[in-house]
Amino acid sequence: MRAFVSINIPCSEEINRCFDSLNNLNIKTGDRSQLHVTLKFLGEVAEERVPTVIEILKEEVSSFSSFKINFDRLGTFPRKDDSGIVWIGAESREAAELADRIDKALSHLGFEKEDRAFKCHVTVARVKKGIKKVEKLQGAYNFEPFEASSVCLMRSTLTPKGPIYKTIIEIPLKVEC
Repeated sequence: MRAFVSINIPCSEEINRCFDSLNNLNIKTGDRSQLHVTLKFLGEVAEERVPTVIEILKEEVSSFSSFKINFDRLGTFPRKDDSGIVWIGAESREAAELADRIDKALSHLGFEKEDRAFKCHVTVARVKKGIKKVEKLQGAYNFEPFEASSVCLMRSTLTPKGPIYKTIIEIPLKVEC
């Protein structure tokens, strides 16, 4: 199965407003019910390895405290051909630390370590042409803070209409009193 580790994000009123603005620019957005911050992309994982992955995730995640993610901007990862990715992002030391912890732990199972610095973001659209149109929307939103209280192991099924994500397991983060 194709899999990744994520923090799943609910679609707030402001995120909905952002999606509507992108759609008004004829930018096809992703599924609002499947928003997430990817902490670690695993790729293809053999079914028999899933229980071991889950055990390692439980070890690493259950001792990590819940934290706030303050989404503060709409941005793009543009390509030279005017295509690219539209995202909502945040600076989050905690999310970066959690992603690094998961990356290191899963590398012991043979999953390739990340070679790029973690960027806390939610992908909202993949643009084939016209990524520059998004610039006029940057700075137009006041995204609400989100409490990251769990980490999920997700299955990703690719379809012609886009990916479909299914939660394999949701692991709660430690709640501080």
